[in-house]
Amino acid sequence: MKFTVGQLRETIGISPETFRHWKRVLPPFAARVGRTPAFSWGDLLSAAVINHLTDHCGVRVGHLATVAQKIVDLCNATPWTALDGNLLIVNIGSNDCVIAREATDAASTDGALIVCFLAPIITRLRAMLLRDQSPATQAHLRFSVIEVANEQQTTRLAK
Repeated sequence: MKFTVGQLRETIGISPETFRHWKRVLPPFAARVGRTPAFSWGDLLSAAVINHLTDHCGVRVGHLATVAQKIVDLCNATPWTALDGNLLIVNIGSNDCVIAREATDAASTDGALIVCFLAPIITRLRAMLLRDQSPATQAHLRFSVIEVANEQQTTRLAK
């Protein structure tokens, strides 16, 4: 399933102006043009991570330009279920990032590390994607139970 720019913006909660700025500054988003669906599930997660780093951690989006492609690649390489409970560790000094179970799994560095917990971001994304679906959404599709016989049973019953 692919998402449009509007669906991505609405899901992660950014304005059109913010996304336009991201397109100018972040290489992975610059190539996405038009109104056709172009964003994967991993792209949604990576955009939510970048939004979290800028809104909650105070990192300027321009400083993420060098690691943005790596964040997108990591989020697209692994399903959300496998990423849930992991950390995304961004090494500002080496312009690299890794997915790890614990902060100690990151390679030693002389630079600064930003540790981003993926579980709350994934939980928030799931809630946003499922916000319009209630358990009774398809209640009208429930059918009563009936007995169905396959072709062999029908042949045996006829003899």
